[in-house]
Amino acid sequence: MRPIKNLLFTLIFIIMLTGLAAAGVNVEIASYPSQITVDESANISVYINQSDTLVNFTTTLGNLSAASAITNSSGYATVRINSTVTGIATINASVGDVYNTTNVTFLAGMPASIDVNVSQNPLIVGNITIVNLTVYDQYNNINSTAN
Repeated sequence: MRPIKNLLFTLIFIIMLTGLAAAGVNVEIASYPSQITVDESANISVYINQSDTLVNFTTTLGNLSAASAITNSSGYATVRINSTVTGIATINASVGDVYNTTNVTFLAGMPASIDVNVSQNPLIVGNITIVNLTVYDQYNNINSTAN
């Protein structure tokens, strides 16, 4: 019976050392603002119920200011995100196997260039010609909201 007791104690000790006993961790994540242009950045804030804990971050789009951060004495950790590409970034914050996600939408920046296409060339007086304008920001993202 003693070898089983020693084995059980050893398993419990190993689980505690590897951090698997952190099942009580809750990861709350928020982005502010949640919609920005490509020339801006957003804060990604995480709250967990522990201080001095390593939080790992990943994103599907854009660049994070850091891949990880340590929670402060209040349980908060913050990184920033930016992108030169439009779209929706899904940011994942994890502590061990516990994670949560938030989204940041990147919109095109201010107009930087315009492409002009006409339906017929040369233009003929008296005929109807369709003119298409495509507006781009400084990173060549199409700006569909430009007036």
